[in-house]
Amino acid sequence: MTFEAPAASSAASPSTAHDEPQSTGASPRRLCIIYNPTAGGAKGRRLWRTVDLLRAQGCTLDLRETRQRGDAEAFAAACDPETTDALVVAGGDGTVNEVINGMLRRPADQRPPLGVIPSGTANVLALDIGQKLTPEAIAATLAKGSPRRVHLAQVSKPDQDRCFLLMAGAGFDAHVVDSVRLGLKRHTGKLAYVVETLAQAFHYPFPTIEGTLDGSPFTAATAVICKGRLYGGPFVAAPQASLEDPTLYAVLMPRKGLWAVLRYAAALGMGRIGSLPDVEIRPFQTMTLQAPQGAAFQADGDVISHLPLTITPAAETVLLLWPDK
Repeated sequence: MTFEAPAASSAASPSTAHDEPQSTGASPRRLCIIYNPTAGGAKGRRLWRTVDLLRAQGCTLDLRETRQRGDAEAFAAACDPETTDALVVAGGDGTVNEVINGMLRRPADQRPPLGVIPSGTANVLALDIGQKLTPEAIAATLAKGSPRRVHLAQVSKPDQDRCFLLMAGAGFDAHVVDSVRLGLKRHTGKLAYVVETLAQAFHYPFPTIEGTLDGSPFTAATAVICKGRLYGGPFVAAPQASLEDPTLYAVLMPRKGLWAVLRYAAALGMGRIGSLPDVEIRPFQTMTLQAPQGAAFQADGDVISHLPLTITPAAETVLLLWPDK
């Protein structure tokens, strides 16, 4: 398996700051923290408060600031397991995806466990593993949490292999992700997706998604692929899915138009998407998405590719720091 490397750029040179432990303890962890300097407000305060708490616990911190897309992946690929006990992402699910794909460019025995300081719009990963969002709880997980092995999904094209951890989709949901304005997302968070969903529901032509599930043809207006249970936030889309199990689940929604979008959104919000008679939730080993060619495909909240492509369980796994209950 080969994974894409970001293009080299002088602006992508690692910006680092190293902190020596300020207190002694039982094997304090050495953490490499990849963070976005534009995170402000409550998210910025959460990051720096967590950093202060980790320093107080004696952790050695290597802070790496991203400056452009691809930096997080490059930093993860360059992380030295000889000097790093855990690689930490201060960001959202899309940044976690970028870091995971950087980690996969190293041999399996040279990948430190992954930790997360949730700073994104939805923070689906944190919700799925039960991570509380207080700096105290996050610092406790990063300093003392147990690593658990999680499985990935692989998206394949002739010129591209890429993995995702949580969820992916083609059709209306990917179109919304592709259309949402970054500035609006930065200032309003989840509201940007609500606004874009309603706007696009009036204008999106709803082309039919065509593909196969383990060789059987299907069509849908939206096809969502779940590696974890949750989709778009704290909303259960595939209750049988688990990050610790390699099985993938397809959630197929066939109806088109504004009222279908509202109906599916309401059912998802109530945790009842699987109870709708027209919705199918099916486990699978191989999904192909064949048409319409060129349609956007989102994974972990960012558009990463375009149809046609194939989705399978990945042979690769990563270790994830899990909060101790």
